[in-house]
Amino acid sequence: MNKYLKLHTTHFTLYILTVLLLMVGGCQKKKKADVDTYHVTPKNVNEMFDDFFTRFASDSLFQKEQINFPLLYISTDIEDNVEEIIIEENEWTFIDFTQDGISDDSGIDEFDVIIVRENRGFIYTRRGIDNGIYIEYHFSDLEETWQLTKINNQST
Repeated sequence: MNKYLKLHTTHFTLYILTVLLLMVGGCQKKKKADVDTYHVTPKNVNEMFDDFFTRFASDSLFQKEQINFPLLYISTDIEDNVEEIIIEENEWTFIDFTQDGISDDSGIDEFDVIIVRENRGFIYTRRGIDNGIYIEYHFSDLEETWQLTKINNQST
């Protein structure tokens, strides 16, 4: 009788351990599925970027928080000489994007804004109208938030 009780207890313990392992494994799979739902559809990603950029354009503190420092700034001149500059956080100056796309009638610094989706990010481009302005601002989806990761200035 004692052997039977020992054998029964051992089987019961193994059964409980197996059930617990299956439950823990099932929870881990569910957590992984929750993480994957962040990247849903391109439409939602576009809307998320639009909401982000509206705030980034006008809020200086938010803008600084959403830059991946040290920031790479690439400058290419008319003779195709390339200069790479690293901008540290303490060197950053707020860029006001709120007036982009609004014509000032002078035509001097007039430019179009082009926003293109690329891989895991967007490129926000200021393309001048007969004035040589061409600046790309590269935004990437880092740690589930949009971050400015590079500026490429090809203005002439």
